[in-house]
Amino acid sequence: MILTVDVGNSNIVAVLYGKNRQRIWNTRHQTMKKPQKGEYREFFANHKRRSEAEISGVMISCVVPHIFDIVKRAAEYVFSDIPVAFLDTFTLDDFDVRLDNPREVGADLLATSYGAREYPQPVIVADLGSASKLTAVEGNIFYGGIIMLGIGNMASALHLSIPHLPKIPLVRPEKVITDDTIGSIQSGIIYGAFGSVVQLANMMEKQVGSPCKRILTGGYAKLFSTEMIEEAGFEYNEFLLSDGLYFVMKQLIKKNA
Repeated sequence: MILTVDVGNSNIVAVLYGKNRQRIWNTRHQTMKKPQKGEYREFFANHKRRSEAEISGVMISCVVPHIFDIVKRAAEYVFSDIPVAFLDTFTLDDFDVRLDNPREVGADLLATSYGAREYPQPVIVADLGSASKLTAVEGNIFYGGIIMLGIGNMASALHLSIPHLPKIPLVRPEKVITDDTIGSIQSGIIYGAFGSVVQLANMMEKQVGSPCKRILTGGYAKLFSTEMIEEAGFEYNEFLLSDGLYFVMKQLIKKNA
């Protein structure tokens, strides 16, 4: 079994995989950005106890720099008897990152791009989290992408910059043209973000120069209906990032066998 852990800016997603990529269970917790002593040890210990069979490897992505060392020490302490790896460009020695500085690529972008290798190529991945990220990949080539403000942060930024506006609940209105101010703001944020993703994917596909498979993932992707996603030419994959971590760990275990 392989345990994958994605430590994001908002949430931590852990998935336990069995044979043939079967997902045994998954958990989602709020990221502990100011952890108390031992909190991450307890987090990993709880997940280790939850596993009914022996874990053969743990693959982690962490995009929160100031807690990276805390997470690393905690994971290596709890799983001291098995391989623990953290995803970066050095972990993926078969991945051609075509950026001026490949080290700038976040572990989350690497993981979703690696997971996308299971699809017909080339692929555009739209990952809607704290930031909305679109990346273009083809086989083992990472072309690059786009990073913009995430949907949740868009709502927060609007409230902070215009104080007389209330905090906006992130609920997708049934129609684009709404009947009140709150609905209009929700429509602008949510449908506006979706429209941006679709148009940016069109522009990226034109630059790539061939039709691209389009994958939508990330926590905020759940705001959109299956019909909306499919009409825009995307396929939804909730666990694309975790699948990518799983594939990398499988490769490392095989390489070191």
